[in-house]
Amino acid sequence: VKNRKEAPDVQMAAIIALGEMEDSTAGPVLMEALSNQEAWISGRILESLGETHYESAIPKLKEVLKDSTKSRDMRESAAEGLVAMGTPEAFSALLEGYEAEKENRNIRSDIQSAIGYLKSESLIPMLSDVLRDKSQSPELKSAITAALFRMGTPAALNGVTEAFFVEDPGFRRIVFNRSMYKDEEFKENREKLVPKVVNMIKDAGLPKPAKETAIQFLEKMRVNTPEGINALIGALDDNGREVRIQAAYALGNLRAESAIPALAKHLSDGAMNEAVEFALYKIGDPGVKTLIAARKKELEDKAIAQEQKINIMASLVKTEENDAIQSVIERQDPVLMTSNGLQKVFSGVQNQIAIRYLTSIATDPHQALHMPRYAGYALRESKNSVVVQQELTKKLRDPNPQVQTLAIETIEYLHLFEAIPKLHHVLKNPSSDKEVREKSALAVVNISRDSRENVPFSVVSDVAPVLQNVIVEGISENKDKSISISGQSVVDATRFFIDFKEEESVQKILNSPNLRQKLTQFKMYLTDLPTRGIPRDDKLLADLTSLLGQ
Repeated sequence: VKNRKEAPDVQMAAIIALGEMEDSTAGPVLMEALSNQEAWISGRILESLGETHYESAIPKLKEVLKDSTKSRDMRESAAEGLVAMGTPEAFSALLEGYEAEKENRNIRSDIQSAIGYLKSESLIPMLSDVLRDKSQSPELKSAITAALFRMGTPAALNGVTEAFFVEDPGFRRIVFNRSMYKDEEFKENREKLVPKVVNMIKDAGLPKPAKETAIQFLEKMRVNTPEGINALIGALDDNGREVRIQAAYALGNLRAESAIPALAKHLSDGAMNEAVEFALYKIGDPGVKTLIAARKKELEDKAIAQEQKINIMASLVKTEENDAIQSVIERQDPVLMTSNGLQKVFSGVQNQIAIRYLTSIATDPHQALHMPRYAGYALRESKNSVVVQQELTKKLRDPNPQVQTLAIETIEYLHLFEAIPKLHHVLKNPSSDKEVREKSALAVVNISRDSRENVPFSVVSDVAPVLQNVIVEGISENKDKSISISGQSVVDATRFFIDFKEEESVQKILNSPNLRQKLTQFKMYLTDLPTRGIPRDDKLLADLTSLLGQ
């Protein structure tokens, strides 16, 4: 170590060996070498100084840890040296360095990680004091809990249970997220701790936050022993709302089939409803079947409130089970045929039966005025856009032009770009109703607004003449059109013509007083949006201003 002529790898091996000897008499040699070595070797010297327990090195280790001019690696090595030292003075130096680096997340993270490997039982009282200190960060407390768990002695594991009494929600959220708690290496420590935790959950006098953390421990540790599951089942009846909810989530994540009857009893508890549903879903098929049966039975109650009925039907649809969804549809409940009913009950649905049902409403010309749009709202939230598109494009082949028109409007509303080829087919079909063809052309223009480069030329060549007929020739000549054209549609058509170099059509729009007025009105509408707190498309506004010469 002293001989600078030695090869660096030989010196490094010697430095490591001195540390592993854990002999404090090697400390002075390492201290002397510290000032004569390159940084990459000096870092390992700092770690070896801690391993030798040479306490006179603590001031130097502390100095390097707090020196912002030193590299991150050097400062991390100093932290690891202080951890290896394991004395109260060394731990105090770590805390001091941690507090000094509130603006440097990297250094704080390195110190936290190092603290998680403290091994000295003599520090347990100090570690417990930090856990009780409300001013300390949840991340630091989590690292200290990890260190106590690694130690695994009775006193250290008692220190871990002390961590359950930390009231900081941020701490409870992260404390048991470390993978080390599940490692086989620490299986013995985990098994020693579980009985303590189970007894804490059963303790009626335990503060609620501590009980919640104890439940979280069993969940994160995947403790699905009969004792652990029974303790969680008992916690479903705790007088603390959050304790009950936490227990339900834990039972679900542990896939505890034995908890199904107990969970089912709490389905009608409004405070626990969401957590119990989650648990039954997570448990799997037996849990889902129990949920469906319970929800169907609840729907038979004629005195049930409308909002509660919607929630129950939503719960059934959420299972994505055919029989559950079919039971909701077959009820033909009037509450379902409202904007809130359809949207809430079928929100996020993926099931084909449900999507087919929504599609049938969205394309039914005999429905009440707003129902097709309400169904469109629900389809928009579906997580199975492929099936949504398949079901809607099937409606384009319906012989009834009204059904086709509603299907096109829904496809346009949902911006289903992949449906453009099907709309193109409608356009090319000479037997298609004139209004249907015009609607298809406008839908293609609107859907492709932000993806013009992906529209095949064959589609453009068929859309352009229909679009010109409906927008340019129809309105500019004041013909009686079967469909009304909005200012947005005129703007979209104009941009479409510009994008595809249809200059003659653009000029016809500008030369038409009627169409020019619609463009001007739409520009005024855009200009006014910020005054109502609504964001606007400034590029579109600039394009319109340039086009209109205003």
